[in-house]
Amino acid sequence: MHLSTVGYVHTLFGLVGVLLAFYMLIRDRRIDPKSSAGIAYFVAVTISCILVFALPRKAPGFSPVPGYVLTLLTLSSLFLGFFIRFSKIRASRSIEALGLSGSLFFSLVPAINETLTRLPAGAPLASSPQDPLVLSSLGVMAILVLGLCIAQVLNIRKSTEESNRTIQHKPKESIHPL
Repeated sequence: MHLSTVGYVHTLFGLVGVLLAFYMLIRDRRIDPKSSAGIAYFVAVTISCILVFALPRKAPGFSPVPGYVLTLLTLSSLFLGFFIRFSKIRASRSIEALGLSGSLFFSLVPAINETLTRLPAGAPLASSPQDPLVLSSLGVMAILVLGLCIAQVLNIRKSTEESNRTIQHKPKESIHPL
């Protein structure tokens, strides 16, 4: 496995970001940008993305255009998910969930590709990014992330409806003369 020092650091931060995302999804059923794990996720993914631009361009198997496109999609989704909550958009919680789930998806695309085409060392499971194993793994992952997005939006709608019902049925305080 031929990785530069920048490649190892990029991979380390990317792995930390993915692990933090899975941790939050298991714990909270969402990537929570307000939690300490969420802030760490933001920092790790941002650093990993920035390091893509520092990777050696002549590294074996490195194709800058797809890598850069995925990086820009990851950063766009990440920043949208983190900063939408400061807006007054009604659907901001859903957009936040979709943006952060999208950042996870775009982070997993190269992770799956690199893992399957590099490991085990000397006899990787897949021969190229177009290998059927890589493509089918990405398809399964896309379906899982789509399911995650649908579940999150439905959960947000449900909690919003319950919150609205609680507010509407809250008894009004009556003032009794003494």
